[in-house]
Amino acid sequence: MSDARAHTRFLAYRALSIRAYVPFLLVFLQGRGLTLSAVFDLNVVFILASMAAEIPAGLFADRQGRTRSMVLAGLTMTLASALFIVGRGFLWFAAANALCALSMALSTAADSTWLYESTDGARDEHRYQRLEGYANAAKSLGNVVAIALAGIVFSLSTAAPFVLSGALTLLSAVVANTLPETPHEPRRRGIFQDLRRAASTVAHDGRLLLAMSFAAVTFTLLQLTLFTDAAHLPLHVRGTNPGEMALALGALASAKELLTALSAASSGALFARVRAAVVVGAISVATMTLFFVMGAAGDVACVATMLGAAGLFGLFQPLARKLVHSAIQRSSERATLFSIESAGRKVLFALASALFGRAAESASLHQALRATGVLAVLAYAILAMGAAGWLRVLRRRPQKKDPLLSYL
Repeated sequence: MSDARAHTRFLAYRALSIRAYVPFLLVFLQGRGLTLSAVFDLNVVFILASMAAEIPAGLFADRQGRTRSMVLAGLTMTLASALFIVGRGFLWFAAANALCALSMALSTAADSTWLYESTDGARDEHRYQRLEGYANAAKSLGNVVAIALAGIVFSLSTAAPFVLSGALTLLSAVVANTLPETPHEPRRRGIFQDLRRAASTVAHDGRLLLAMSFAAVTFTLLQLTLFTDAAHLPLHVRGTNPGEMALALGALASAKELLTALSAASSGALFARVRAAVVVGAISVATMTLFFVMGAAGDVACVATMLGAAGLFGLFQPLARKLVHSAIQRSSERATLFSIESAGRKVLFALASALFGRAAESASLHQALRATGVLAVLAYAILAMGAAGWLRVLRRRPQKKDPLLSYL
């Protein structure tokens, strides 16, 4: 199979690997007899299962192959959709949520790694960056189309979005099965040896640790802006009934996905012209600024900033993958290291969202946003000091060639 055809199929895989039912999940579960508190308990199940599944999924992708992991991810999400359809109690839906978390972990560990290795990203970085941006754009556009279709069929049956999601993810598994496996170093050690070596790599590689830390902090902050939409938009769009507000939230979500797709698609051209350090700095400053603007009282500015966060997210996703891929030296542990990075993101986001929710309850949403802005400044200042210290170490040891100098 030609590289062009394989990469076109990979874009299709990304576009099909979606959960079209998410906007309708609350109504569906309440219709099946779950209370609001039980629905939120399912979110806890999802977060715990995600953290538990990430690293085993990375080990699986490194040992069994990237394409096999992607195929299993699609099949697992199809099974989760089926459990939602037939489920009649909390335990059924908890099992479905756990399978969703496993599917996403398998895909996270394998898909970006497959793209990096199939494009020989270490040698042709610009090509990888361009295709990674297109792949993120394909996923966002797939979300927009799938959610629109799910909204149409939801009026016919509350279970129909799950049927649609299951069919699409089953198709994603079929597409993934047609992709050629990428060449990578085979694993010959035991699982615990692999895990210990990967943990040691993260602990001792300053460049990789900085890349992972930047990704975790920025992901958490940008996800918090999405997390607050349902509570934030009603403060700035007044005089609407619940139905109209639901439509406004749907329109905002669709606009965000489109902006994310556009910025992701253009990220490859941007990264080819601008140094990574400049892009990292710009995204960091813009992310900090978001929270101070969203913490203000201005209606138009806040709504515009909600959309701006989506544009930043589109740039951030391929940038974070580029940073981590460039810092990984051994392909034999690439997927495992990516799963460690993903687990770190989720742990930080889980802690931050819990603290943010309590801060918003005890004070106000706008005060919580401003306080988060201050914490973002501190977090990025610490990362900047860490990067400066690492560069000083490298300059004192010029005999040790490290690509970080040319990379920055």
